[in-house]
Amino acid sequence: MTPPAEDAAPRTATGAGDVEFLFLFAPNNSGTTVLSQYLAQQTGGYLPPFGNNEGQFDPEVRAEMRRRPWAPDRQMDWPRIRAAWAGRAAAEGRHLFIEASPPNLVRMDAILRAFAPCRAVVAIGAPQVQIASEIYNYANGPVTRAKLQRATASWIFKAERLRAGLEAHPEVPRITYAEFCAEPARLNRALGLPLRPAEAIRGKGRQAVRQITDLSARTVAFLDTAEIDLVAEMLDEAADLIAWFGIERLSGREWIARAAADPAQYHAALMRRIKWEAAGRRNRAAE
Repeated sequence: MTPPAEDAAPRTATGAGDVEFLFLFAPNNSGTTVLSQYLAQQTGGYLPPFGNNEGQFDPEVRAEMRRRPWAPDRQMDWPRIRAAWAGRAAAEGRHLFIEASPPNLVRMDAILRAFAPCRAVVAIGAPQVQIASEIYNYANGPVTRAKLQRATASWIFKAERLRAGLEAHPEVPRITYAEFCAEPARLNRALGLPLRPAEAIRGKGRQAVRQITDLSARTVAFLDTAEIDLVAEMLDEAADLIAWFGIERLSGREWIARAAADPAQYHAALMRRIKWEAAGRRNRAAE
């Protein structure tokens, strides 16, 4: 396999002061890994090897950045964090550090000021998709109304913070996960990046996907029609927020129909739900 462009980029002497920054502000479970890996491939920039390519897990800054990471009032020592990240990139001969830690979205204004001049882009996905992913990744079975409410409130909180950041910085472009998967070059155009030939991506360690693929069908169909419709009801209070981002609103029946149109993803979704429910039963039995 041809190595990714980021590994093929020539390494020259780079000082920490020469390192620039590119930020991806996006919620967790909304494609941040594939988006950041694509950006590294297209720019030859440095992508942190920690977590799912997240600077927040850099051992030099983790203790600070992982303390109440989603609290907007948490003050960060950005000069120290910047120096640590720049040092990582410089040590690898990279002139660009790509950072996509999801909690950064609650500090978008502070980051853009502390790292100026820098480049940035906002990415967001359909709420039902992210909510389904959040429950699958962070909750134990079974699905309950309370769990759906918590995940929905989490999406609304993050989307509101992103909107506030964009209103303060209207120059920052935005893109949806679906738009990116349909045409990755949209991200290049949004950031003014030259287009490099597409190559394989690493993806997440637990997944076999090595190309840009819209996995929304597999993700959302983890929930059934009634559960998706319940989420839609809970999202009514955020209707203006969803419209502001231009996100399409679909019923549970419409989401499941889309998922069923891709049999492989739909089957994967059903198997995920079965295994997740079984794991939940085992956990409850062990208590």
